[in-house]
Amino acid sequence: AGAGPKTIGKLELIATPRHVWEQTRLRLLIAAIIALLAVGMEVAAALFALRRIVAQPLDRLLTSINRSKSGQERERVEWHSSDELGQVISAFNAMQDQQAAYERELREARDTLERRVEERTAELLSATNEATRARSQLTAAIETISEGFSLYDKEDRLVICNSRYQELLRPEVGGGIEPGTPFESILRAAAGQGLIADAEGRLD
Repeated sequence: AGAGPKTIGKLELIATPRHVWEQTRLRLLIAAIIALLAVGMEVAAALFALRRIVAQPLDRLLTSINRSKSGQERERVEWHSSDELGQVISAFNAMQDQQAAYERELREARDTLERRVEERTAELLSATNEATRARSQLTAAIETISEGFSLYDKEDRLVICNSRYQELLRPEVGGGIEPGTPFESILRAAAGQGLIADAEGRLD
């Protein structure tokens, strides 16, 4: 109490170099720990963002590609983003849709072709059976004719004949007659065997 300050004593703070170094090292250690924690948090945040923004859509894209390679049903990659990776996924989905459309059209064309082949095969089988039946009926009909009967095509090749026709040509000639034999060959063989009296001495 009284007027003005009074000096009542002195306090001296003495810091030795060792004490200063220990305090400095402690503060540097604390600062380093704080910096490491900050960097670790930033790295963790960056990894999380990388996983969320890049790795996850890439995993989905790779899964879809592997499904397509293994022959499984194609599936779209569900990812909505406007960045470069989102544009790549959008292009991939568009390619998937186009490829699926092509495959669907190809399957439909294949099914149509198989159906038409089956129809044509059935028609051909029916026509073949009908032709066989008609030929059998024709063979039976001409066999009932008591006279020799033969039918040649426009190129003068034998189509069909009855057994009486072969008998008239004798076994030497008639036994070797087959469908497709030229008429000239049959005629020359018959003339050569003396079956045609007017051909004696003038075969040609």
